[in-house]
Amino acid sequence: MKLTKKLPIVLAASLGLAGAAFVSAHSASAVQAISSEQAKTIALADAGLKANQVNSIKVHQDSDNDVPVFEVEFRSDQSDYDYTIDAATGVITEKDIDVDENHTDAQEQAVKISANDAKSIALGDAGLTEKQVSSLKVEAGSDNDVPNYKVEFKHGRLEYRYAVNALSGTITAKETN
Repeated sequence: MKLTKKLPIVLAASLGLAGAAFVSAHSASAVQAISSEQAKTIALADAGLKANQVNSIKVHQDSDNDVPVFEVEFRSDQSDYDYTIDAATGVITEKDIDVDENHTDAQEQAVKISANDAKSIALGDAGLTEKQVSSLKVEAGSDNDVPNYKVEFKHGRLEYRYAVNALSGTITAKETN
């Protein structure tokens, strides 16, 4: 008789553990809404490149402030690209493009953009207007002897930071916190 009373308790405990494991497994998968292949596609699309235009592409899962992310790194003929993509939303949270020094001669012949153009490029990339943001700053500078603009602004609780190449208007770095 004692065995019969213990069996329902053991069975209930086992089902409880199985349920907890099920919930835990499904909670973890809910955090990662995109695959590594989708993260690669997002980064390539943002760079304006196709898979056959890059080499040595690497995608690995990581964590940024306890937020699951994908780190995507690849190289084209002219640049190295590093992206951090939120694994739950597919949003690019960081972006860094290093242009090879050998290509700066061609860039120097390009038309320079203004600080106002750089501001418009960054705001456009964020999908925001100047009226929607606060603490907007644009500073001229250079990165590896290539002139650029640093554009920073806030929208709600998010802070945006951009580096825009002053010769081509290309976004060379982007961070959202």
